[in-house]
Amino acid sequence: MYFNDDTSRKLAFALVPSEYDLGRPTYPTEIYRDAIHAIGGGIADGQQIDRVLEIGSGTGQATVDLVRLSSRLDCIEPGKSFADLLRNRFNSHKGVTVHEAEFEQFQTEYRYDLVASACAIHWIPKEIFYSRVRSLLKPDGWLLGIWHQPRFSNAVYDMIQEIIIPRFPDFRIPRFDAEARKKLNEGFEEFSSQRGFRNCWKKTYSPTRILLPSVVAALIWSYIDVATLTEDERVVLQENLNRKISHLAITEVIDNFQVVMGQNTDVNAE
Repeated sequence: MYFNDDTSRKLAFALVPSEYDLGRPTYPTEIYRDAIHAIGGGIADGQQIDRVLEIGSGTGQATVDLVRLSSRLDCIEPGKSFADLLRNRFNSHKGVTVHEAEFEQFQTEYRYDLVASACAIHWIPKEIFYSRVRSLLKPDGWLLGIWHQPRFSNAVYDMIQEIIIPRFPDFRIPRFDAEARKKLNEGFEEFSSQRGFRNCWKKTYSPTRILLPSVVAALIWSYIDVATLTEDERVVLQENLNRKISHLAITEVIDNFQVVMGQNTDVNAE
């Protein structure tokens, strides 16, 4: 469990919806299997969770599984391009509602059995998140948080250094390094001991994807703040990235997912 100090770029991803949708991974089924096991209550026997809230749905990487697991799913997504894509993608699912709003402004009369968020919690100020999320949960509802940190080959990192860093000196795709693990462990300690949650657990999942160069390029581009580029700069930089990546062979990417889960203890939640 961790939070960014600077949340100013939280809507940058919605400016590259095609690349985000192509490059970002879906989440291992083991995560949901373990989450359902923690929740229990007969759900593992085929029952669905009654009401689920997803924070920061993106283009639906986690939504595709949450739809299957829930009877009613509310998706909060502040990016217009993402929200439009979600509505089109899940318009046949009558239990899905997409709310084009930021978490801080989202209003609802409901309380949820599960609040889930993949790659979004760290874009919400910590104190606002904790105060609001418990008020959105039922007394014994659960919080599921997922963070993604891909690991590329050295050739890909060399290419990023050559193509991206000259224009974005501070560019960095989150890495599953000692600093990231330490930050999550410290956040988990606070979450599990000071924030009103019980039955807390954390686990790391590290599946491997074999990606075509075009998908690797899309994944890298999905982290770039294109709002700071002119149209000409964007075209040149993306063309250079795609051209350089195209010379690589099929690339192995290790998708590290750090997962945290805990149960609300607020008996006064309504």
